[in-house]
Amino acid sequence: MLTCTGSQSRNRFVGEQVGRGRALADVLVEMPEVAEGARTCLAVPRLAAAAGVDAPIAEAVVQVLYEGVPAHEAVERLMTRALRPE
Repeated sequence: MLTCTGSQSRNRFVGEQVGRGRALADVLVEMPEVAEGARTCLAVPRLAAAAGVDAPIAEAVVQVLYEGVPAHEAVERLMTRALRPE
């Protein structure tokens, strides 16, 4: 819980900076600490696919961090996707 709510969370800091339009690489190069979520997020969509599970939020995170999708666009895609039991 702290990693998303704590003001000193490295992962939250990265997310806020990317959300403001900064490139992930630029944010990470300036950080003296490791934001482990920036790399480990790559594993979640792969693990989900191997298990036959949809992981749209995890996929959106990867798209924003590594594929150049603007955060606002990723959120819009998530909020407008077809409803279904999950």
